[in-house]
Amino acid sequence: WIRNLFQDVTGKKLKILMYTDCKSLVDNMNSINVHITEKRLFGEVLSLKESIMTGEIESLKHVETKHMIADCLTKDSKKLKLILLSAYKGKVTVGSSISN
Repeated sequence: WIRNLFQDVTGKKLKILMYTDCKSLVDNMNSINVHITEKRLFGEVLSLKESIMTGEIESLKHVETKHMIADCLTKDSKKLKLILLSAYKGKVTVGSSISN
């Protein structure tokens, strides 16, 4: 709904580019068949696949976990302090990785 609100206000359509470190998710998006046994997750994956097919989501790409700088926000990690400090100093760039 945020994309639609942005489009209503600006008249411009935002592209949705998704990145994940979950290789099996990307594999399922590129496969004819979805290989998931959990019903709830199966429905969510089908919904995501439909959004990609209709163009609502422009792309879903796999990236290595070390490039997922937001990973520390969802997992227990010592990298959060380093990332926040690096961002504060202007040293975090798109595509950069943070090492321990």
